[in-house]
Amino acid sequence: MKNAPPNPKGLHPTTTVAAYETEKHLRDFCELTSHEMSNLVGTLMGELRYALTTRDPKVLERAVNLSLRAGDHALELSKNLKYFAAHTRLDRIIADISQLLLDSVEHAERLSAKKNIKMAVFVESGVLSRIDPNALYQSFQNLLNHCASVTPSGGKMTVTLKKVNQTIEILVADSGPGYTPEECEKIFKPYFLREDPTSF
Repeated sequence: MKNAPPNPKGLHPTTTVAAYETEKHLRDFCELTSHEMSNLVGTLMGELRYALTTRDPKVLERAVNLSLRAGDHALELSKNLKYFAAHTRLDRIIADISQLLLDSVEHAERLSAKKNIKMAVFVESGVLSRIDPNALYQSFQNLLNHCASVTPSGGKMTVTLKKVNQTIEILVADSGPGYTPEECEKIFKPYFLREDPTSF
């Protein structure tokens, strides 16, 4: 087997490879998370220091708002780390995805109300699937909170869930700045970061 990990204890090759891959994924996850957290804290500290050097109200307000966004994002990231540290595997059951999404929307509506964001919700009722409800709810929250954070005041968010044949489609759209075609090609690559600091 080419490029196989060392096997000092004479374990079965399949077991050794699985353990090696798990450890590698864990290292990559920790590295990426640490990188993102460092960027957020760096932005927060940099903007606060910049705020101390100006007396222009508009510049000060922008710096403080960017700091708050970075801080909120860092808090969400830490909550995700805490959740996944306590839930190391998926516990899948038959559950109502429609209700999970509606519960997430209700939470997001409270947050978006501060920015006067209008939410249009089109959720087909009673859509069931075998899922881990807690993990999926956390994912919904992350997605909706991110959309609310990048949507300008007075903007709009649309949430849709429908079943098409044997496929469940969940679509979330917002009136935020979106991504360029070039950014879409890089968005899932490690260490991708938008140049616009307001995109937290």
